[in-house]
Amino acid sequence: MPVNVPFIDLKSQYEEVKGTLDPAIAEILSTGAYVLGKYNKELEETIANRHGVKHAICVNSGTDALRIAMQACDIGPGDEVITTAFTFVATAETVVQLGAIPVFVDIDRETMCIDPAKIEAAITPKPKQFSPSTSSDNLPTSPRSKQSPRSTTCLSSKTPPKTSTVTTTEPTPGTSALHPGSVFTSLRTSVPLAMVE
Repeated sequence: MPVNVPFIDLKSQYEEVKGTLDPAIAEILSTGAYVLGKYNKELEETIANRHGVKHAICVNSGTDALRIAMQACDIGPGDEVITTAFTFVATAETVVQLGAIPVFVDIDRETMCIDPAKIEAAITPKPKQFSPSTSSDNLPTSPRSKQSPRSTTCLSSKTPPKTSTVTTTEPTPGTSALHPGSVFTSLRTSVPLAMVE
């Protein structure tokens, strides 16, 4: 018997946060300031303070957050970016938009995230970035440290950029780790940001 699984179940995601989201949206709509404004500034300041950086800059989408992070790592034509195909399309889409080549690594059966044991085999002289992705709120593990990286790592020999891009994922405060050049994303929350130290 076929199973029908929706590609993106926005309705159930909305239902989870409806009680908090609806009053906030009504308040913002009543101001007439839908872009930037005091609420945007408050969000950026809150996130910057939470992560101990000087600035957090909201961008319009997780796709743009990923692209900005890759641009900060000087990803361009011919570069390889190691990632997984078992993620939202934007992960590979942004690689291709920059003229780079996604190198797909299979997932771990338990976490449904990129398999750290298979990453080393995908590293050639060309890769400049490792872009793990969360899956169903599971975290990938780092190939070397066996800890959750929560990040995209620039593999180039250049100094990591001063700008890093992130999309917040944690419903529980204080559980994410950021460093320059990092990117992470999740299915639950999509508030794309650029973090500047």
